[in-house]
Order: sequence, then structure tokens, then C-alpha cells
Amino acid sequence: MMHSCGVDHHSGDYTDQQRADLRVVLAFNARMADAIDRCRDVGAVEALLDPDPLRFMWVDEGAGRIPEFLADVDEALARAPGLPGHRRLGCADVAGGGAATRPSVATHTDGQVVYAWLEWEPGVGDRVRVLRTHTDSNGAGEVETVVDDPADCFRPTAIIDASGRPWVLYGRADGGAVSVWCRHHSGDGWSDEERVSDTAHPSFNQEVVAHDDGTVEVCWQGRVGERFAVYSRRWFGGRVSGSWEDTRQVSPEAGSADGENGPSVATNVWDPAVTALPGGGTAYAWTEYRAGSYQVVVRQRAADGTLDEPRVVTSGSDYALHPSLAVTT
Repeated sequence: MMHSCGVDHHSGDYTDQQRADLRVVLAFNARMADAIDRCRDVGAVEALLDPDPLRFMWVDEGAGRIPEFLADVDEALARAPGLPGHRRLGCADVAGGGAATRPSVATHTDGQVVYAWLEWEPGVGDRVRVLRTHTDSNGAGEVETVVDDPADCFRPTAIIDASGRPWVLYGRADGGAVSVWCRHHSGDGWSDEERVSDTAHPSFNQEVVAHDDGTVEVCWQGRVGERFAVYSRRWFGGRVSGSWEDTRQVSPEAGSADGENGPSVATNVWDPAVTALPGGGTAYAWTEYRAGSYQVVVRQRAADGTLDEPRVVTSGSDYALHPSLAVTT
């Protein structure tokens, strides 16, 4: 059974059994969160969990075995030992108690903090909410809505550029096609909604980075033929307005030759990550499926736009997914 991404994620076209499975998953999520809050070591629990959490985004993909699977995980959770010397600090509910999911946070050297999340209203749909605050405010501020009309939205991403301008990017379905959209705040208010991705449906899983020169670079996975590829697009502008450069595919294109650091031929790729390099360059990472296994690949782009050969950084014998990138000083 295929599940289409409707606006009601808690019912849709689920069967009674699938709704029951969803309640089991949500109850386990609450127990796991409580154990983490009580400073339990949940490493053994995480080792048992499927390394791809998207497998259970829709419970109809669990093959009816979710309760059986979580029973074993619950036993490990019950045995989770405490972490000596660890304690949880206080927290603030920045979302105001709504049905908030998929949070993102960005900070800036001037003390700005931007939170973004999805808020779901049963039977209606998703809205993208934002809170702009300051490190001295402990999460205080007025929640704003950047996607007010209920829609089918996906995982927002917050960033603050070098000029101190907050951005929020998100996936959103429009006319049956999923694309990456954005809005940014320039003092007078939020800009109009703008579509960033111009690649085939579905284009989503965006990540974003702010470069020191004031540009903002977005990468995402988009459809190309019968597979996915990773794309990048960069925004150039001043304090008030700017423009987007042409979209560029940064994962290998069809017909690429093998490089000295590993295979660079076109294949199916997912879950991009991006980070800025000193001097204006960019590093990208993604997961690709090749020869029956998943592996993480890294590629760099120099400030002049030159792409180096992709480098495989995992063995290819494990289930390597969802990479993250960081740059040391």
C-alpha cells in the first residue's frame, strides 16, 4: 500500500491497524524522550533502532512488525543505565505548546537566535512557524507564521546570513509538486515566498549555509530521470535585495568517469549536507546507493566553482545514511 503525503499525517488513508501502530510509535517516542531527560545512556537503544528513521515516517512501511520490533527496543530502554555526572539544563517552550515538529535553530555572532518548526493542525494541515529572539531573552519573543495557509510542508531550515538577515527554507507541495521555498527577513518584514529549487518533482531535503561574503547557498535533492541528484544554488545580494545564480548539479552527472578517489559515476543520491570552507569554497556530502550498499560521499567546490572528484568516506559495507559536515579552524 502506498501512502500519499496528504495534509493529515495522523490519519490520511491509514487502516485501523496502521493507526494503532502509529500510537505505539508515538508512545515509544515519549518514553525515549523521557529517558534522555532523565540522563539515561540510550546508546544501546539507538544501536537497535533502524538507522534510517524515515523508514517509519509512514507506519504503512513497517510491514506490520512495528510492535514486535519496538518490544525488543523497549527491553533495552528499560535497562538503560544512568550517566554519572550528567544533568539536564532547563529549557523553554518556544513553540507555545502546539503540535510542533521538525525544529531548526540558527544563531549569529550578534546574539540573534532564530527557531523554525512545523505546526500541524489535525484535519487542516501544516504551517511554518518562526521565532526570532536573542540569546539574552531565554526564548522570549513573538511567534510569526511564514506559511499561514495550511499546506503539505516538510522540515524547515533556519539560517542567519553574514549581514544578520534571518532565513527560513522549507519543502512545500504546490499543485501536486514538492519544491524548496524560502523567505527572509530584512527589517521591514518577511519577503514574499520564493521558490528556490527549479528541478523536477520532488525537490526537497534542503540544507543551507551562510558564506562570509554574505551569500547564502542552498543544496537539495531533486529528481533527474529515474533517480535523485544533489543540486546547489547560491543567493547574492545586499541588505535589501538580491538574486539567485543558476542551479548547478554537484553530484556526478550521467556519463562521469571514475575518479582516483573512488567512483564518481552517476547513481542515486539522497540527504545532502553542506558547509562553508575558508576562502569561499563549499563542501557537500550525501548518501548514495551502489552495489547493494549505502555509502557517504564528500565533494568540495573551490571558490572559483571548480568541483573536485567525489570521495567515498565510508566502507560501503554498512548502512551509512544522513551525513553531517563541519569545518575545523
